Amino acid sequence: MKKVKAIIEGMHCPACEKLITFGLKELGAEVRNISHINGEALIIVPERINKDEIVSTIENLGYKVVEITEEEQEEEEEEESDSEPQEARNKPPSKTHYEPDQESKKALISISGMTCASCVEVIERSLKSLNGVKNASVNLATQRASVDFVPALVSEEELVKTIEAAGYGALLLKSEERIESLLRKQEMQQARHYQKLQKKFILAIILSVPIVIISMVPFFMEAMDHSLRFIILLALTIPVQFYSGIDFIRGAFEALKRRYGNMDLLVSMGSLSAFFLSVFNGLARSGNLYFETSALLITFILAGKMLEHRARLRTQDSLRRLVNLSSGKATVLRGKARVEVDIEDLVPGDIVIVKPGERIPSDATVIEGHAFVDESMLTGEPMPVEKYEGSTVYGGTLNTNGSLKLRIEKVGNDTVLSRIIRAVEEAISSKPRIQKTVDLIAAYFVPAVVIIGIGTFFYWSILRQSGLEVALLNAASVLAIACPCALGLATPTALMVGMGLSAKNGILVRNGDALEHLTKASAFVFDKTGTLTKGKPSVSKLFITGEKEEENLKSVRILYEIERSSEHPAANAIVEYIQKNYGNLEGEILERFKAVPGKGIEAVVSGNRYELFAFHSLSKETLLNSTSEIIDFCKKEIEEGKTVSVLVGDNKALAAVSLTDEIKPESIQLVSN
Repeated sequence: MKKVKAIIEGMHCPACEKLITFGLKELGAEVRNISHINGEALIIVPERINKDEIVSTIENLGYKVVEITEEEQEEEEEEESDSEPQEARNKPPSKTHYEPDQESKKALISISGMTCASCVEVIERSLKSLNGVKNASVNLATQRASVDFVPALVSEEELVKTIEAAGYGALLLKSEERIESLLRKQEMQQARHYQKLQKKFILAIILSVPIVIISMVPFFMEAMDHSLRFIILLALTIPVQFYSGIDFIRGAFEALKRRYGNMDLLVSMGSLSAFFLSVFNGLARSGNLYFETSALLITFILAGKMLEHRARLRTQDSLRRLVNLSSGKATVLRGKARVEVDIEDLVPGDIVIVKPGERIPSDATVIEGHAFVDESMLTGEPMPVEKYEGSTVYGGTLNTNGSLKLRIEKVGNDTVLSRIIRAVEEAISSKPRIQKTVDLIAAYFVPAVVIIGIGTFFYWSILRQSGLEVALLNAASVLAIACPCALGLATPTALMVGMGLSAKNGILVRNGDALEHLTKASAFVFDKTGTLTKGKPSVSKLFITGEKEEENLKSVRILYEIERSSEHPAANAIVEYIQKNYGNLEGEILERFKAVPGKGIEAVVSGNRYELFAFHSLSKETLLNSTSEIIDFCKKEIEEGKTVSVLVGDNKALAAVSLTDEIKPESIQLVSN
């Protein structure tokens, strides 16, 4: 092996370093150190590879090798390194010791297995009991925990283990990761939990059907011996109770260890009381069997949890659609070569080519090209925005026409789209005052139900002297009715669904409190474009200054010829209007066409020069040479909020067209209501 130092010209970012590293790796060389800042690379190559092969490989990637020299190997250093024990090299670095007053750090943890507000309380209490945890906030709707902790006193791994010890699944999410990566990880974890839930539900429903038939259909009840029925029902119920329902039992046990009650405790007490009462009656060969109560209770609760889980996943569709806008491939210039890379691998300074119909990969500045970009996913404005050299474009927006060369300015979580995604996610995750109130009530709800259940048992067994079986069944009924814990589940789910549906329809809610206050709103402010209007330009009026019909038709033909060659969104509306009112006007020949950014179009038609400019872009000379009628028409249309374009020939206005965005028919009813 030999060591080679190369001075390379053309590197401008870490992505260039990666490209050269991978290129040389394919050659059989190893890049030990490379820097785009000073343009140097230190390469370890086998003896069989000569310097010319290295130079050729780098230059084929689009870079220039200014100088390449062979350096002496530092044998002593390598021998010393080789003599170092393998255990020492593999030994992880020692844990950093922090001062007690070290600032806290925030951990984001995805949680699976929560079912109600009581689960939230169990996890929050468990986390807050750890030394070093300043605050812990768990959101049932998003299945996430946000924990402020002091790294010197408690680690992220301990936080995860504490949640798992409480009977729930936990996955640490790195806050510095891209939002799409976080969402993908959480979705994978939730998908695994859903599959596990689905397996248990399928087994429960398959076994519950024969349990119900044998327990409740008169033919089987009369035809089968009591002992035989007991053995069959016991065999069918055990898998439902102790496999499909094991998570309820485990959750109840963990809650009791922490001296707290949750929904799992109610489900477990209700199902186990029916199960063991049936076992007692079956062994005593007297009394009724209630195995169907135990099995159906678990089956119905599992079905409810599955429906809730699916509803939660659907509400995240709005986030997923936004995230998908920031993923995919981008075409990057690496020297003279065009390389396709993942959008996630872009770095500031990369030069990117965006073709018509492609999405802008990240926030960037246009350095070459002219196009119209659809920014409706950010602004709600349906009209594409004109972009030219120096313009700012945003990741996720759509290039409708024209090719653009961009310089990437911001990537990852710094982009506008990522901040919007984060805002939507925070809105869904936030706890409004009403939910905090519900969480507080739910904390006392389970203990209250358990006390009522115990009171019911003693009332029927002692005061009413109805016997153990009746008392136990009535107490179990109290627990079974209360176990869905709708009080703690309905509020966060309703908020989550409401904000998810709003985002799906293009309405972003900043937080849960805003949604709560919406019921008290007395006035609404609308942005008319694309909200109350159709979001598509249409011609309102066409004004022509010619005195003769032939002159007017010529102006219309010129306007038609220019606009049907234009890529501007308003051009289609003008062409459609002319075709509808004047027919297909051929005869004029477009010889030259030039789009003038910020003004309009310059064209040569049938040997004559024309301009189609916005009214505010007309020169003073054109305004002086034009008739007062067309000037007054333009001013009046602009005062009414319309856009006016003027056809100019020989420094005077020949025709003016006003465009508007028509109001949707249903908007009047919406505003009046």
